[in-house]
Amino acid sequence: MLYSIRSALGFTCRRALNAMRPPHTTFNRATISQVRHNMMTKDELTMDNIYREWTVQDDETLYTNRHLSTVKLASLLGRGLHGVESRIKKLSDVNSPAYSRLFGASSLHHSTAAEEEKSKGLTPVKEILRRIQWDPTLNGNEFTIVHYDRVDNSVCETNFNAENDSISGKERQYVFALPEHRIQSVKYRERVVWDKEMRMDCVFGSMNGKGETIDRVIETYDEWKREKEEREEVNRKRYVEMVEEITDILGEDGVREMKSMTSALLEREVDVISVRDYVKSIIGLYYDANRGDVDADESLDATDEEEEKDEDDLDSSDQAPIIHFLYVFSELVVLLPNELWREAILAEVETVLKSREGDSNSSSSDSTGRLPELKEDELEEKFVRGSGAGGQKINKTSNKVILLHIPTQLRVECQDTRSLQQNRKIARKRLQLKLDDLINGESSRSNKKASKIGAKKSKNKARNKRRQLKKLKREVEAEDSKYNG
Repeated sequence: MLYSIRSALGFTCRRALNAMRPPHTTFNRATISQVRHNMMTKDELTMDNIYREWTVQDDETLYTNRHLSTVKLASLLGRGLHGVESRIKKLSDVNSPAYSRLFGASSLHHSTAAEEEKSKGLTPVKEILRRIQWDPTLNGNEFTIVHYDRVDNSVCETNFNAENDSISGKERQYVFALPEHRIQSVKYRERVVWDKEMRMDCVFGSMNGKGETIDRVIETYDEWKREKEEREEVNRKRYVEMVEEITDILGEDGVREMKSMTSALLEREVDVISVRDYVKSIIGLYYDANRGDVDADESLDATDEEEEKDEDDLDSSDQAPIIHFLYVFSELVVLLPNELWREAILAEVETVLKSREGDSNSSSSDSTGRLPELKEDELEEKFVRGSGAGGQKINKTSNKVILLHIPTQLRVECQDTRSLQQNRKIARKRLQLKLDDLINGESSRSNKKASKIGAKKSKNKARNKRRQLKKLKREVEAEDSKYNG
């Protein structure tokens, strides 16, 4: 029965997703993977090609809204969590090329007048609403208000001219009867022109509106709409690419199950517990695909056990594959159409990533825990056909990575997953650990970990010995009291 339900859900979701794809994207995965690996040369497989270019506009949006959370920025820009975190670091470094490019030709400080307008603060939403109400050049029916509905506990969108039939009072227009603190943003057609969280006002041009007023917004709306449609088309193509990459990690069965779970999740209201269970199930799919044929319950139990491990016992090289998968998964999540679900899932993924990566603040304070940096020009990398279990998915694709550090002649191999790019990342992490052992000796990360494990074992052994002695003492005292009595 359960299998039939899953099959039906998977079939429905697959039909919907295939309808979104261009005709040529219906493919046989094994054939595509084989052709792709055969066509790739060594130059094509450099790390520079695993990168999506950041435009000046992207950088400006990111820097202007850097006060927002990583999840919010990823959802806003349609990029993965790791990409956003890395770009913020570059834009914060005054010596980086990204910083020079942004502030060399940036419009963030383009005029003194705009800076003076920005310093005045964000225009209150009541002023925005009055402008829409009394400006004869503006049509109220073209504006909507995004606000929080405390009855339904959800975010709603209401037309500006909607009548008030639910809030007590004399005000007949709903948007003016609504408490100001519950209004989150104002939209002109599909474009947001005022947003409280982003500190943006494109009606009067204050704060992050950067001087752009509603007249200019209306005048350039058609152009903005075309750019939006172009971005959506790019996102559809990215969706196909990300599904291919996820398929390399989870396999076709895993992707079908993931689509089924995602479709079922998006049909419900946003719920924290549902999101947590969903992300845990996605991680379970990863372990199912990479640990062999095990039951889903066993993989979920393994996930729970790993999450409960002490951070000192986590090997970063063991965690690298699942961390990489979660970052790739976040790239797919940002393409979801529903903003609320998008941010809720990204927030849970970020929580899991932090638990697996450890506290970045505490790790950065320990300079001896940092791994040596690898320079690409000092590496010699080869891709050969894999071997072992897995059939043609392994033996007929060049997904085994052999990495040589030329100055030290340290060599590592990796064939942990079916994904070539993931194997490359794991190989680099292993080479860093080997290089760390060579340079730092007893102070290296792996030796420190071994010392901690040894100390922990000694501590446990001493504790068990004390417990046995106490138990033996109680037994002796019980025997003595028995004979004395």
